[in-house]
Amino acid sequence: MFGNPSVIVTIAETCRKVLNDDEHFKPGWPVSTLKLIGTKSFVSISYEEHKRLRRLTSAPINGHEALSEYIEYIEDIVKSALENWCMMGEIEFLTQLRKLTFKIIMYIFLSSESEPVIEALEREYTRLNYGVRAMAINIPGFAYHEALKARKKLVAVFQSIIDERRALKRDGVAIKAKKDMMDALLEVEDENGRKLTDEEIIDLLVMYLNAGHESSGHTLMWATVLLQKHPEFMQKAKAEQEEIVKNMPAGQKRLTLKEFRQMTYLSQVVDETLRWLTFSLVVFREALSDVKMNGYTIPKGWKVLVWFRTCHLDPETWPEPLKFNPSRWDGFIPRLGTFLPFGAGAGCVPEMISPNFGKTGIYKAFMFGSPSIIVTTPEICRKVLNDDEHFKPGWPLSTTELIGRKSFIAIPFEEHKRLRKLTAAPINGHEALSNYIEYIEDISITTLDKLSTIKLQKEYTTLNHGVRAMAINIPGFAYHRALKAEQEEIIKNRPAGQKGLTLKETRKMTYLSQVVDETLRWVTFSFVVFREAISDFKINGYTIPKGWRVLTWFRTCHLDPEVWPEPMKFNPSRWDDLAPKAGTFLPFGAGSRLCPGNDLAKLEISIFLHHFLLNYRLERTNPSAWCSSCPIEDQRMPA
Repeated sequence: MFGNPSVIVTIAETCRKVLNDDEHFKPGWPVSTLKLIGTKSFVSISYEEHKRLRRLTSAPINGHEALSEYIEYIEDIVKSALENWCMMGEIEFLTQLRKLTFKIIMYIFLSSESEPVIEALEREYTRLNYGVRAMAINIPGFAYHEALKARKKLVAVFQSIIDERRALKRDGVAIKAKKDMMDALLEVEDENGRKLTDEEIIDLLVMYLNAGHESSGHTLMWATVLLQKHPEFMQKAKAEQEEIVKNMPAGQKRLTLKEFRQMTYLSQVVDETLRWLTFSLVVFREALSDVKMNGYTIPKGWKVLVWFRTCHLDPETWPEPLKFNPSRWDGFIPRLGTFLPFGAGAGCVPEMISPNFGKTGIYKAFMFGSPSIIVTTPEICRKVLNDDEHFKPGWPLSTTELIGRKSFIAIPFEEHKRLRKLTAAPINGHEALSNYIEYIEDISITTLDKLSTIKLQKEYTTLNHGVRAMAINIPGFAYHRALKAEQEEIIKNRPAGQKGLTLKETRKMTYLSQVVDETLRWVTFSFVVFREAISDFKINGYTIPKGWRVLTWFRTCHLDPEVWPEPMKFNPSRWDDLAPKAGTFLPFGAGSRLCPGNDLAKLEISIFLHHFLLNYRLERTNPSAWCSSCPIEDQRMPA
């Protein structure tokens, strides 16, 4: 993810371990994110620096005195906003809430109430946000490029404010009786008299103003919507607030921190909303060294994504996890690592659709700049691939620009049928394949001859995934013996005078065909196909909105233990008399979107392996190296 090999951890114990283990893990946010949020913000600094910054800023932001001062302003602006919305007729609720929360955070940090300034800055923050999870392409028109420009503008605004405040203080000009967060950040110093630098203050402002209005706005929206949907919870929360107002001392008209501390049930509503929503769904860490965890080795330098959403939807901790139920918090204190709305441990900072991970096979994501659904079970993959009434090709624009807008991956169903019909015979037809054999055989033999005279210097770990299929030619492996015997038998039975392979002979390579199929299953080189929902579509109890991308994730189909016993084991013999059910084996896609060159590809692989098995073998230049493309069970790959 974000150009880095990554591990996603999804259970409470592992999340807690990764978040709290500063000996083996450090902050690991992508460089692109750090450039936008700031290299001196909480998301990127070291453990010791994080502690120092938290210590310096905790009182001005979260301290009792600070919160007491904020209450009056927050209450006034909230009441005013609610009254205004009532008179505006129809409103876009989230937009208004984001404006409200941004106005609050701007006042707290910068004492700014100027509507034009607030709206201008809020627009820049919106542009910044679009780039935080986008591909880091710094070219005009791309979200990341726009986000970098937005950050530049925000930094310039904050720097001018800092310069002005410092100049006024230097000249002895009284600023104002009431200090805001900017004043506090300019004055605060640690035990050694060290103050925050301009860069630290600016990055803190960028982070806090962003997080302080985006997450709060979305949480407010969902809390309100969920209470509206559940009248029983709404009534209970309302009754609590009425009781608090009723018990206020005579003459007191405003809320105080004391009343806020009495909002027990409302606090449960907020916690349940944070759990149910999981607005901040992930935190990036990075392995400082090879780390063994749950039987797997996470290599040094790999990113580790702590996936909060699965912790918050774990049915063992949260019965009926998709159900919104504030009462589940009655007398309940969640175990460490099971509730992480703001992170955890030293790195604490101010979408999967279904909790049944791997059972429903439907996951929510944001990929290639589009809201997306990932489907991972054979039945759903088959449905999405074959249902041209509800789905059309949905490859990202960047892909279609590279591969071609008139290629198979981009054209509509009718055009796809027409093109397949026109190209089927020239590519996959019997006559065409017969013609290709001679050339494929000649170039395979020539290539293998050349390779045999070159000492390959690269370690085995640098070979691409496809080369792993060549590792079959190692004495001692059962399928090596079976393969070679089959090819020798084909040569032995060849008519006198025939020197090259024929299509008839390739059809006799039964076991070799099983090896190729098992390799395609085990590797799943083409692991996904993009589709796009033509209309809102219900599947397995969920609605996929019109226009969303749907990624059919072949790899989980190929590693489903119900279909493929011991799925991580490479075993060509599993194909003896096996005819896989539709949708369980998809190396070339399926249905109307089946790759038009599938037979040609298998022919090429088979001819190469035929000559490789009879005449060559691979010799590893570094026997101690091992191959890893993702965290695999802590075992050495067979050489």
